[in-house]
Amino acid sequence: MAPVNTQDMTYQVSSKYKPDKTETWAYACEEDGWMHAHNALRGELRTFKEACQAVHDRKKSLTKWQVQAIQKAFVGHYQHVEGHHSNGKCLSSCPDR
Repeated sequence: MAPVNTQDMTYQVSSKYKPDKTETWAYACEEDGWMHAHNALRGELRTFKEACQAVHDRKKSLTKWQVQAIQKAFVGHYQHVEGHHSNGKCLSSCPDR
């Protein structure tokens, strides 16, 4: 899947509402909590990809403890994703927003 270029004017509703909202932020995007959360999730996925490649390259069956370690790591990642998504749902549906 090709990434979406959010700066493409195709996504601009009108010239009054530019696609890039960075100038309206009070701080740099690198300091934003959502940026940190997404970077953490990407890092976890990158680690899983590297681990899967290492398993493939070694061409041996995994031991029981190795399987359990991977399963435990995935459970932690899944909880991270679910927690992150529940934060987003709250932002869009909490009464005080």
